[in-house]
Amino acid sequence: MFKWKIYTYSNINGKENTFEKEFDNINEYNNFVKNNSQFLWLSNWWALSFDSIFDFNNYLDNFFDSKMLLTNNNNDNFKEKPKQLEWINLSKYEEELSKLESEKREKQERKSMLEKSLEKLKDYLEKFKKEKKEDIVKEIEKDIKKVEEDLSKIEN
Repeated sequence: MFKWKIYTYSNINGKENTFEKEFDNINEYNNFVKNNSQFLWLSNWWALSFDSIFDFNNYLDNFFDSKMLLTNNNNDNFKEKPKQLEWINLSKYEEELSKLESEKREKQERKSMLEKSLEKLKDYLEKFKKEKKEDIVKEIEKDIKKVEEDLSKIEN
C-alpha cells in the first residue's frame, strides 16, 4: 500500500502560501513530482535516508527483528548484529544493474516487434503473390530482408 502527502508552507513578507496534496497511487505521485520542478528532489524520497534499496530492506529486516526481540525473553536473541560497511556503495551497482536490465528489456521488446512485423510481412507477401502484384511483392521482399538482418543483429 502506498500513502504519501506533500505539504509546503512559506511566509514571505507576511504573505502565507500553503500547498497540500495526498497520494494513494505511486504512479500518480511519480508523475506529479516529475511534472513539478519544485518537488523534483522528492523523486527519490527513499534515497534520502538510505544509500540503496538494500539498506532500506536491511532497515526493515532489523526493524522487524528488533520488534520480535522485545517479545522474546531469550538472551541469545540480544546478540549485537554486524554493522553495514560504510565504504561499500551499493547504489552504484544497483544503478548499473538497472541499466543492464533496461537494455535487455528494450532489446527483447525490439526483437518481439521485429518478429511480429516479419510475420505480418510474410502474410502480406503471400496475399500479394496470389493477386500477382509484383511491384508490391518486391517491396515486401526487401522489407523482409531488412527485418531479418535486424533480427540477426539482435540475436548476436
